[in-house]
Amino acid sequence: MSETGGQTTLDRDAVTGAVRRLERALGGFAALTLLVTMLITLVDVLGRYFFSAPLPAGHELTELLVGVVVYTAIPLITIRNQQITITLFSARWPEWLRQLLLTIVPLFSAVVMGLLAWRLIVQASKLAEFGSATIYLQWSIYPFVYFMGIMAVLSTLIYLILAIFRMKLSGGDADVGVSAV
Repeated sequence: MSETGGQTTLDRDAVTGAVRRLERALGGFAALTLLVTMLITLVDVLGRYFFSAPLPAGHELTELLVGVVVYTAIPLITIRNQQITITLFSARWPEWLRQLLLTIVPLFSAVVMGLLAWRLIVQASKLAEFGSATIYLQWSIYPFVYFMGIMAVLSTLIYLILAIFRMKLSGGDADVGVSAV
């Protein structure tokens, strides 16, 4: 932290470095999980067609890992500000309205993602309480759902940070991701 005009602020390089490390960690984990999912699918398909013996529990593993990949990618996409956006009408809106929406949309997204995170964590708790497990492998499902909830919480926090950054931007390009901090 450094002192600037009597205010304590986070060192921009430290924040940028932390964001970059988070991006690399999430990206690497998502890529590795996707690679494992692809290998499981490859072994399952080859086994099915050439040996009439699909990979036991291949479908279960794929289901669980796809959930992990998707929920790992959500905070990564949010950090990079790479969400799908439709700008069909916004080009005709006044500049003040576009700037306002650049703050409101992340706040709304944070609320929605926060609700999703809450429900995922509640569902994971119920799955843990009831001992829900996969059919073939008998793996507990709740750790995967907790992971999804944690990733949704992380996305919520990123959306809130984006909204704060966009509120503080007084000019220039307000359409930036956290990684542009």
